[in-house]
Amino acid sequence: MAKRVFDIAGSFLGLVLFFPVLLAVGLLIKLDSPGAIFFRQERVGRGFRPFFIYKFRTMVQDPSSQRLPLTVGNDPRITRIGHLLRKTKIDELPQLINVLKGEMSFVGPRPEVRQFVELFRSDYEEILKIRPGVTDMASLKYQDEAKLMGQFMNPEEEYVRRILPDKIRLAKEYIERSSVLFDLGLILRTLPKLLDLKLSHNETIFGENRLMIMKQSTVETPVIRIEPSSGWISLKLHELWEYRELLYFLAWRDIKVRYKQTLLGAAWAIIQPFFTMVIFSIFFGRLAQIPSDGVPYPIFSFAALVPWTFFSHSLNQASNSLVNSANLIKKVYFPRLAVPIATVFSGMVDFALAFVVLLGMMLYYGIFPTVNALWVPAFFLLAVVTSLGVGLWLSAMNVRFRDIRHTIPFLTQFWLFATPIAYPSSLLSEPWRTLYGLNPMVGVVEGFRWGLLGTNTAPGPIIVVSSVVALAILVGGAFYFRRVEKTFADVV
Repeated sequence: MAKRVFDIAGSFLGLVLFFPVLLAVGLLIKLDSPGAIFFRQERVGRGFRPFFIYKFRTMVQDPSSQRLPLTVGNDPRITRIGHLLRKTKIDELPQLINVLKGEMSFVGPRPEVRQFVELFRSDYEEILKIRPGVTDMASLKYQDEAKLMGQFMNPEEEYVRRILPDKIRLAKEYIERSSVLFDLGLILRTLPKLLDLKLSHNETIFGENRLMIMKQSTVETPVIRIEPSSGWISLKLHELWEYRELLYFLAWRDIKVRYKQTLLGAAWAIIQPFFTMVIFSIFFGRLAQIPSDGVPYPIFSFAALVPWTFFSHSLNQASNSLVNSANLIKKVYFPRLAVPIATVFSGMVDFALAFVVLLGMMLYYGIFPTVNALWVPAFFLLAVVTSLGVGLWLSAMNVRFRDIRHTIPFLTQFWLFATPIAYPSSLLSEPWRTLYGLNPMVGVVEGFRWGLLGTNTAPGPIIVVSSVVALAILVGGAFYFRRVEKTFADVV
């Protein structure tokens, strides 16, 4: 039941977040070649029930192509945009529709066509007791399946003889190991694969070791001279991209350490904002009779507490991130920006869990999202920018001035009451309400309420002011961080 709730909330949020991407890709497909935007193919789902899996069309509109279950190598039927979509796996994005409909889950054995299922029916009787998924262990192992199949003289025969049995073995292994934490791990392992964080051929396939042909170079080893920087130096954002795999592992480390040896585990991500909402509802909503813009006070406050909890967690964790990673900083070189950034990114898991509860509360109170919900990803991005900007300032300052760690609890508490969480910003008249947007979290909180709850207080001018301030904090924090970064290893 919990997995299905996560699937519904995650797929709905994903469709909202990626709606601009879906729209842009659909337009590119239509401009690239005539035909439909989506490709539908019948697969076998849970309980052997057939369903149509959705993908972006990546091949020319050719009726004969529908009879071929496999696409291998550089198939001439693949369109120009199709090559890009397949390489980045964006063609799989419409499967969020299958997840929302209940035909698939985010994690589970990949669905197969019926002709392959019938060949191993006895095995699939066990596998198809659960919903097929968008990703699984086999998807990670056979990330470049089409390229691999292109190496065989008879791809379909080799697929049935060698690859499909291995996929079945991995599917059974997944069923045995399946849990919420294991599924979350597979999702987090899938994301860096989409960004090519790992080499796609670093695994042993069919039990055979791949041969690497190394060419010996006669060019002399280049000499790299390391000199101290001075003044306001470049941000060197390209280094973050080069160390993107480290960024992923630092974030995954923070997630695992946060809930290691805890009794309730990830449930704390829900408990903290939920019980804060209960307290606010009793004292501010019931006793103080604070107005709530025409919606029930519990959902009014919880819609604000979800992004606020993400911000406060990021603020606390990012400010101490460099000090907590002192041993790593002293031993090896890597872009120090990766440490606070990874800490902020790790908080997105907690945000997703709390957001699921928020959607459930909306259903309970009979509140359904309108077209305004399309702006929610932008408001969440504003929260990320604010969290990262403040985190960069405080983490860099905390390395030299350890008083910072003692001021953070006070700062967080002050910022909580300076943000319209327990009360609406509509209590202020113009122009003070717009100036209130100098606190970037005002734009985030009011944006979430307007986008999800449909309140009549559209935060237009507030969002503009909050966005400008948040960007200024982020850019200033990034340059200050890089300015003092050279002293971290000496004083941390």
